[in-house]
Amino acid sequence: GGGGGGGGGAGEPYLDRVVLHDGECAMLAELFPELKPRYDALPLNVMRADICRVLAVYFFGGLYKDMDVAWVRPLREWFDFTDRVVYGWEDEEHVCQWFFAARP
Repeated sequence: GGGGGGGGGAGEPYLDRVVLHDGECAMLAELFPELKPRYDALPLNVMRADICRVLAVYFFGGLYKDMDVAWVRPLREWFDFTDRVVYGWEDEEHVCQWFFAARP
């Protein structure tokens, strides 16, 4: 599996961080045969990373947050761990990509 290590940062010591590498992301994309050619054709690595993080949370569960997102309050104070999917809206048209979560 991917890298990993340490806690989830200040205020969230019980979280583990997992880093997926390009090959692992490609393997996740292969699980959707109709997605893989489109994934491979994306012109920028950052675009493949966007897809990879959604696939990883979809298949394995957990949460994703950008590294520059700071915990203002402990997660356990505002996050409902029983929810099947958690995401937010950037605006009326765009789903937030800097924090989301799902159960496996």
